[in-house]
Amino acid sequence: MEGKKPDGKTRAGYIYSVLPRRVKSCLLSNFTVKEVSGINDGLKAIDSLDATDKRNILSEFIGTMRANARIGKNALDSALLLSVFITSFLVIASFIYARVSFQSIDRSIDFIEAVLAGGGMHLIALPFILGMVVSGYQEKPGRVLFGTAHPATDAGAALLAGLVISALFMPEAGRGGSFTPLPLQVLYTAVALSAGPAAEEIFFRYLMFKKPGEKYGYLLCGFVSSLLFAAVHMPDSWSLLLRYTLSGCILSGICYYRRNIFTPFMAHVLANMILLLV
Repeated sequence: MEGKKPDGKTRAGYIYSVLPRRVKSCLLSNFTVKEVSGINDGLKAIDSLDATDKRNILSEFIGTMRANARIGKNALDSALLLSVFITSFLVIASFIYARVSFQSIDRSIDFIEAVLAGGGMHLIALPFILGMVVSGYQEKPGRVLFGTAHPATDAGAALLAGLVISALFMPEAGRGGSFTPLPLQVLYTAVALSAGPAAEEIFFRYLMFKKPGEKYGYLLCGFVSSLLFAAVHMPDSWSLLLRYTLSGCILSGICYYRRNIFTPFMAHVLANMILLLV
């Protein structure tokens, strides 16, 4: 009769025991108290393992690592291909529309630039950002973006944060350029209420704040991610730079206190919606 298969703690304890000392120290500095307790329990149980158990545990661990590496590579490759396809489609479609509508190369180029600046870059970046989530953390992007244990409370927090952020930008509302053809307005509105907030919240609040904050501290990561969030919007005044930075801090704050990306994402969408309606 086959012996009982080692439990998860025992397997984790054995894998930890064969790691180099430097790797062990690095892991311990990032483990939670519960995880450290689990490793200690596993280390106490590894004396019961025989050679076959150890070989099976190592084989399973190596297989899992290889599978994760393949998943990550495939996710990034697919994301890159999708981003290239979206780029090509936007540029070609914009050029055809502009040539038919304006009959001018210069205005066609201006229109392509306006499409990219008015939402196209978010559409291009979103697949690659989602690929980074899958590759780096083996997380499902939909779960990262929409996962919430308390939807009503999170919706309330998002509403309050969205109102505050929209109030910060109210003096800038309605200040658009004169070159705004209908297709560009439709693109900007659609992206501002979907792909734009999704790409920015996953990148700035998940990849640059939430995950690194677990290791380097949420205060530092929140400050850095908020500054970069402001910088990528290329504000043309110190006042606008401050508003974007404060908005980033607010979104990071509700991400920290609500422990999810859903709340800042909905706050971002709501703020954009209010500013579009003003």
